[in-house]
Amino acid sequence: MAQKFQENLQQDQGNYNINPFFPYIASRPARSGIWAFYGQDEFGLTRKLSLSAGVRHDHYYTFSGTTNPRLGLIYHPFSQTALKLLYGSAFRAPSAYEMFYYGLGQYQANLHLQPETIKSYEVVAEQGLGKHFHLTANVFRNQVGRLITQMLNTSGFLVFQNTSGAHVNGFETEPDGRFPGGPQGRASYSYTDDQNALTRQTLTNSPHHLAKLNVIVPMLQQKLFAGLEAQFNSRATTLEGGTASSFQVYDATLLGHAMGKHLDISARAYNLLDKKYFDPAPVGLTQDQIQQDGRNFRAQITARF
Repeated sequence: MAQKFQENLQQDQGNYNINPFFPYIASRPARSGIWAFYGQDEFGLTRKLSLSAGVRHDHYYTFSGTTNPRLGLIYHPFSQTALKLLYGSAFRAPSAYEMFYYGLGQYQANLHLQPETIKSYEVVAEQGLGKHFHLTANVFRNQVGRLITQMLNTSGFLVFQNTSGAHVNGFETEPDGRFPGGPQGRASYSYTDDQNALTRQTLTNSPHHLAKLNVIVPMLQQKLFAGLEAQFNSRATTLEGGTASSFQVYDATLLGHAMGKHLDISARAYNLLDKKYFDPAPVGLTQDQIQQDGRNFRAQITARF
């Protein structure tokens, strides 16, 4: 089925001290008007082979426009098997902070900053395993261009600039299972090998190994559900060349349905075992690593009418 979509958005942003007055976003409010449209359709080439094609165009007031296609060739050799060849491109627009921030005798704006770009190539295999299980595996290559990096310019000011790109190669797999009226679960593992296209150095804050496990068990006749989520991150390189250690964290959730499905009451414990762990610090902070939250809780009530 063909799909078409159009959107418009405009934001005016400013950041300044009132007394004494000093603008931190260069000389005027940062206008980030956006309009975009996309189209998508799927074509049956044969009984078992189909082509999915789409294109999207985004226009920003700050850096003009960018057009990005997506293509997918999908083959079903058997009823529970799908093989896919996928290609797509995307971008990340520079933020107002990255383009316009200046001041304090240290920072300079860059009104000519361009968006980061990415081209993705994937081979995906999906296999149903009986009635209750499903397995997905894919290999991918991402080519990233015009990375936005804060660095010193020739005048000694910190400024965000488009620098060299990066290559990211990897593998992902995800088995999942679901029993009608019973437990359901999903596990995933991914490995990535990434490096700067020029220096061949590993990217910062980019762990090679990521793994997740999620299990949900229904209780009290489908009115109460208990869930457990585990996450593992391998060590990651910091901006200063150090290493943030690997870590494992566990979250637990209770979700209850009341008044049919008109009222949901949930409680969640994050970092259930109160694990002490750190993430690499972003640009602009004096710390090389930032300690993350310990055990904390959240309760939520959602009403539907």
